[in-house]
Amino acid sequence: MSTSAGAPPGNRAGAIDGFRGLAALSTVAFHVWQQYFRYDAGGSHPPVDNPLVGAALSLEVIDLFFVLSAYLLTLSYARAAIDGRSLRPARLFLFRRAIRILPLYVLAVLVVWASRNPSLPGNWRDLVEHLTFTHVFDQQRIFYTLGPTWSLSLEVLFYAVLVALGPLAVRACRPLRRRGSRVALCAAGCAVLYAAPLAWIAVAHYGLGVPHTDWVVYFGPQARFGGFAA
Repeated sequence: MSTSAGAPPGNRAGAIDGFRGLAALSTVAFHVWQQYFRYDAGGSHPPVDNPLVGAALSLEVIDLFFVLSAYLLTLSYARAAIDGRSLRPARLFLFRRAIRILPLYVLAVLVVWASRNPSLPGNWRDLVEHLTFTHVFDQQRIFYTLGPTWSLSLEVLFYAVLVALGPLAVRACRPLRRRGSRVALCAAGCAVLYAAPLAWIAVAHYGLGVPHTDWVVYFGPQARFGGFAA
């Protein structure tokens, strides 16, 4: 995985990419399963003859994918904040991510959208939201066109948060003389970013009784950024 973050050397980078591949395959299997065995109106899992197969197919590990991606992408910021290493410009990082993601993503969205909207004007709002990665904020269209791309929207939003918070973490750590203090500050920041989504979900589910079908509440960045923070 080529990033400005500078992947871990040698076998560690390959192993992490391997785990990311397994997480991606699990997500594909999960959505194929959804396609052929749809959830009922109450949101319960559809019947599968073999309970072990059903459990395996329903185990979507997208959060593991978030954890591994965030580790690779934030490594340069962690090294810069803790060990004083140099940091590449944010624009270079964003350019590399755009080159890696946008061409295939835009092509896939246009092809699928055109096939589902054979006559113009079609659902132009859905198209615009997918091309701008904002469909994750739309209760009706979050899973339109290419349903699994809600997670890619979170990835893109994470990039924006990373280039905003990463340099701030580096500046905050510079006055600290002890390496342990810099590690503790970075860890505390990650802990806050991890706890905030947990608090959001707890309040939404237990405090306000928001149903699980309110997709934006439970699939938006305010609920799912804990995976990146981990």
